[in-house]
Amino acid sequence: MNVSVDEAVTMYARFCHAWYGGRAERVARSRIQHLRRKGDTKGVEVWEKLVRELKASGPQQRPGKTRPHKIAATSAASQKVRLR
Repeated sequence: MNVSVDEAVTMYARFCHAWYGGRAERVARSRIQHLRRKGDTKGVEVWEKLVRELKASGPQQRPGKTRPHKIAATSAASQKVRLR
C-alpha cells in the first residue's frame, strides 16, 4: 500500500488533533523550528503542510475527550475481564 505525502499529512493531522488537542499547531511549529536549525528543508516543507492541514481541519470532537491510547487500553482491559 502506497501512501502519498498529502495523505500521510492528513492522517497525522487527525492524530495530532486527537493527541494534542488545542496544542497541535504549536507542537508542529516547534518541530518546524527544530528542523530548520538542523537544515532539514524537506522536513520543514512537510511539517508546514501539516500546520496548514491542522488549521484547515480543526480539532475532531470525540465523546469523553480521552486520548486514543487510553481508549484502546481501557477496551483491552475490559475484554480481558469479560473473558474470565
